[in-house]
Amino acid sequence: MMFTRQGMRPRYSPMSGCVHLGVGGMMRVAGLVLVVEACVLADQPASAPASQPAWQSLFNGRDLAGWHGVGGARWAVAGGEIVGQTGDGSYGWLVTDRPYDDFVFEFECRHEVAGNSGIQFRSHVVDGVMYGYQAEFDPRPEHGTGGVYEQGGRGWLHKPDARGLAAMKPMEWNRYRIRAVGDHIQLFVNDVPTVDFRDTQARGGIIALQIHSGQQPMTVRWRNLRIKELSEGGAWMPIFDGRTLKGWHTQGEPDVWRVEEKAIVGELVKPSPYAYLVTDASFGDFELKLHMRYETNSGNSGVFFWSTFPPQCARCEEVVRGLPRDVSVFKCPKCGHDKAVPLPQRVHIHGPQAEFAPPRQNTGGLYDARIGRWINEDQFNEMMHRMHRFEEWNELRIIAAGKDVLVYLNGYRVSEVRGYDFPEEGQIALQLHSGNAMRVRFKDLQVRRLGS
Repeated sequence: MMFTRQGMRPRYSPMSGCVHLGVGGMMRVAGLVLVVEACVLADQPASAPASQPAWQSLFNGRDLAGWHGVGGARWAVAGGEIVGQTGDGSYGWLVTDRPYDDFVFEFECRHEVAGNSGIQFRSHVVDGVMYGYQAEFDPRPEHGTGGVYEQGGRGWLHKPDARGLAAMKPMEWNRYRIRAVGDHIQLFVNDVPTVDFRDTQARGGIIALQIHSGQQPMTVRWRNLRIKELSEGGAWMPIFDGRTLKGWHTQGEPDVWRVEEKAIVGELVKPSPYAYLVTDASFGDFELKLHMRYETNSGNSGVFFWSTFPPQCARCEEVVRGLPRDVSVFKCPKCGHDKAVPLPQRVHIHGPQAEFAPPRQNTGGLYDARIGRWINEDQFNEMMHRMHRFEEWNELRIIAAGKDVLVYLNGYRVSEVRGYDFPEEGQIALQLHSGNAMRVRFKDLQVRRLGS
């Protein structure tokens, strides 16, 4: 099965940076349309139409089940409300036990004493430090209630205008609504739109209530916290059924892939040649998400996309393109050898790769196997290393459209490459690098096509 592109490239490009749309404004961005394919991937049934999302309470009114504290604040439940108080003077957060991607989140909050507070969303706690978007909540107008600040990052992203600031009722109950879908973020205070912008830094993460550091003792109350998880932009379709490797085939070392506990396991028990597990289907512009877990502190893995496997002449090692995947004999255009059968150790993959490796080895970085080098080495930083949870499940998300590719690790953008000469289409392939013994797992592999 081949998913081909239609029309001129690029048809769609994920937005970069922060684009302000104006209070309450809307904008069609780069002609973005997400197309739901009425087709079957790897002979699997497409997902059933999703039911309308329902509101879910994030607070049961009795205890803090589903939440945990980080930092120095004190948290309690009183009168059906969450009560946050200054503790040892350091930052404090009450954090959801699970992350959220696309959603509408509503709640009410009230200060008893003026001070700085906020609500983190699509955020991450790494080594006790908070990173991510914060919806500001402070009864003092000069502090930008209804704006968005990036904790541990770029600082203020957008402040509200005068109308937005006026929506706040100091020392009274205020109703908040945060809507985050794709790269589009909107905030409302008491039904008044305060900010509306686009940003690609995070696509998922925890929600957290904040008590700011270094202030006089204060108390903030929250109630009626509820969330509606959204799935806008087209249906996700599985490319792994959780039971078999139907819809996939191997390239290179063949006997290193198996299915175990609803996950694909790739394992080299001794030094071996390269091994790939490859989709039968090819893809044009797409979004891919999956979970992966690295279980050995050796070796190297990754997820290739827009990839092909051109055979290589066994005599002169010329790479020959344009042949069917199952070809066994071809005539080499360089040396004329007509019995050039590619051997497993000579399997060559052509295409970009999102890296998956042991700790501090650039998981989420982009590598181009066609030229044998990193594409975005200048973006490798400490946050990339911190976002990888070794020996735990990590979510990898790849948005690949035209000449632009974004890679997210556990909801945080670790790679962004734009205007690059990527292939137009190709297969998805899971890799085990040649060399050392290693073991990795992949599960929940889903894809959706991007198109116009």
